[in-house]
Amino acid sequence: MIDNTSAVTGNASSVTSAPRLSVLDVAAVGPGVSASQAFRWTTELAIAAERLGCHRFWVAEHHGVPDIGSSAPAVLIAHLAAHTRKIRLGAGGVMLPNYAPLIVAEQFSTLNALHPDRIDLGIGRAKGADPTTALALTRAGTGGDTYQFSEQLSELIGFLNGALPIGHRSQKVKISPKTTPPPVYLLGSSEASANAAAARGLPFAFAHHLAPHVTVAALSAYRAAFQPSAALSSPYAIVTAMVVCAETQEDAERAAIAATAVRVRRNLANQRGHTPSTKELLSPHFTEEEAQIIIGSFANEGVVIGTPRTVLIQLDELFQSAHADELMLCAIEYDGPARIRTLTLIAREWWRNSSSGRCL
Repeated sequence: MIDNTSAVTGNASSVTSAPRLSVLDVAAVGPGVSASQAFRWTTELAIAAERLGCHRFWVAEHHGVPDIGSSAPAVLIAHLAAHTRKIRLGAGGVMLPNYAPLIVAEQFSTLNALHPDRIDLGIGRAKGADPTTALALTRAGTGGDTYQFSEQLSELIGFLNGALPIGHRSQKVKISPKTTPPPVYLLGSSEASANAAAARGLPFAFAHHLAPHVTVAALSAYRAAFQPSAALSSPYAIVTAMVVCAETQEDAERAAIAATAVRVRRNLANQRGHTPSTKELLSPHFTEEEAQIIIGSFANEGVVIGTPRTVLIQLDELFQSAHADELMLCAIEYDGPARIRTLTLIAREWWRNSSSGRCL
């Protein structure tokens, strides 16, 4: 196997003394916004992330969700790589149960050949879809349970490294093109995922926004159980957080409420078999049901909202308590310029305080 430690720990940022800051995006498709515009905004966000000294930019895989455009991460990564110069790009992540491992190995080997030392392969164990859409994604013979995912992951890594075990049904299969494999990251939001990454000696990305009360315990378990491997000699943990940042607390809260309201209304309409209009999604008036769901969504500490200073304090608390190696931000706004504003304000405060020795 090829040691990818340098690819994982190497810093593509121009800032080398500060903790790493990265970005996760879903190519959000807002009300009245075309898919083409949504992808242009994601591209502009990736360019901004590179300019701001961020280490990597990942796109997530989701299916059947009308306000998320990142259903084909490999395609989107190729586009982003052509419009940036040095920032690492990857999937956060590819939902492996949706694919034959050989397909993923070929796609990301191709990406890494086109853009050497810039590609990451983040792997998830879910399908990234509702049950009906998940069924449409299912390949013949795919079950999707934990055992099968483990087998798929082993096969994927074997294809990438050209090291499938003797007797494996695909032992003679060779991927093309054959190139230096991209580093593989395991994604998750539970201690089970953390232990799986530790047992394989893989870098681990924890979705704090999905399970904020599990973050510290999961990353602690990952570090405690980590087994050095050919892929990585010591544990490496990324923690993700959803964010909204503005110059004032009021503006940040207003932006967070507006973005969350769209998601809540779309979900409620979908449950009732209704397709909401742009006017309905953007209405400034809330029903009691909508208000309760929006308030509840902010109560679980999964979204960080505020001014650059207050956001920095909260992110630093998360970074330190989780003993993370890298922080990955996901701005929740639909509007591309708004996501760039959030990232710019946080990144500038992040680097300013890192270089001065305050907070981080």
